[in-house]
Amino acid sequence: MSWEDADTAAITDWIDADAVEDIRPRLLASTALAPMWVSLGRWLADGGQSRLPDPIEACFDLLETGLGQISHP
Repeated sequence: MSWEDADTAAITDWIDADAVEDIRPRLLASTALAPMWVSLGRWLADGGQSRLPDPIEACFDLLETGLGQISHP
C-alpha cells in the first residue's frame, strides 16, 4: 500500500466518506503529500544541505493562502 493509499484510507474513515463515490479523501491525501515530494526533491538536489522542514512549511503556506495568490514574474 502506498502512502497516498494509506492516507486516503485514513481520511476516508476520518470524514466518514464513501470510499468509492467521494473524491475528497484522495484529493486531500494527494494534496497533503505534494509538499513532501516537492521538498524532498529540492532537499536531495542540494545534497541534503538545507533544512527539509523549511520548504515543506513554505509549500503548506502556499496551499493555505491559495495557489491563485502566486504572482507571475
